[in-house]
Amino acid sequence: MKDFNFQNRPYNRSVLLLALCISIFYIFKGFYQDDNFENGATTSSKSIYVEMEEADSQPYILVIDNETELKEMISKYHISTVPRNGDKLKILRSNEVVFSRIDGKKSLALGIPIGINSASTEDLTVLPGIGNQLAQRIIDYRETNGNFNSINELNLVKGIGNKKIEAIRAFVNLD
Repeated sequence: MKDFNFQNRPYNRSVLLLALCISIFYIFKGFYQDDNFENGATTSSKSIYVEMEEADSQPYILVIDNETELKEMISKYHISTVPRNGDKLKILRSNEVVFSRIDGKKSLALGIPIGINSASTEDLTVLPGIGNQLAQRIIDYRETNGNFNSINELNLVKGIGNKKIEAIRAFVNLD
């Protein structure tokens, strides 16, 4: 039988050092909390992402990095509701502003969680392991029983177990 001496292998030290660095990064990331300005930012980013759709122009994503920019946007469009991360603002020709949410694909691309209490079937299907039928079951459960009070309550939907909840947990919230 061959005896392996792992202490003399230089690549093992590199792997251990890399693992240590990654562990330290995630520890600091877990303890770091951003200052949310006006309840809009998520804890993963100080920026608020808002999709803007003005009359006769292509929609675009507006990145609001601080409270001053947020106040300027509110003033420019004369809105009384403070936009949240993931909102979509459609400015009509009458200068009326209609609020909705960014679709699921854009939300995930921007790192914005999808709200299980407000998402459409199409939004839910972008989540890992959620197809059309399961997305419809989530919506049916929500309509029958009211809004979800926790992510773990998804366990009550037929076809969703603990593994699936853990797979989507980072991508959803209770909005």
